[in-house]
Amino acid sequence: DDEPLVVVIDDAHWIDAPSTEVVARVSQTAEEHALALVIAYDATLVDDRHPLARLRSTAIARRGVRDIELGDLTRDDVEALLRDRYGCLPGKRLADWLHDLTEGSPLFVEQYLTSLETQGVLRRDDGRWTLDGSIDGQPGAWELHGALEGAHTPDTLLELLRPRVAD
Repeated sequence: DDEPLVVVIDDAHWIDAPSTEVVARVSQTAEEHALALVIAYDATLVDDRHPLARLRSTAIARRGVRDIELGDLTRDDVEALLRDRYGCLPGKRLADWLHDLTEGSPLFVEQYLTSLETQGVLRRDDGRWTLDGSIDGQPGAWELHGALEGAHTPDTLLELLRPRVAD
């Protein structure tokens, strides 16, 4: 009760109905305690029938509840994310291409970078991250080379996440 506590539920678009009941109970008394409850989710993956939508509709009317919508990443945001994640830009045009491919969706950017790492297209060589390949061209007419050219490039975030969600 004396120490502030922040609870973060990330990727809450995957939450089930029983879990939203727990969140609802905690949120009812959050203001009485030093508690901040942060629920992060992709609004495009939550329709009106989703348990999270029901929770949100009742919670938003409470004092102290804020709804903060984050926009998509700009090209500069993607570059900053790459620098933060890898300590450098692993590829010359990677930020431009990745921003165009993902339309700035933060979740898509994160998941796709993880996919490229898993495929060995982004890898650590001698303590520095590198991109196995190069990117030329411009939006709508990108030319990929090296291992990047042969890597699986999903058309949508859902295509990238489908194998994980199936489990």
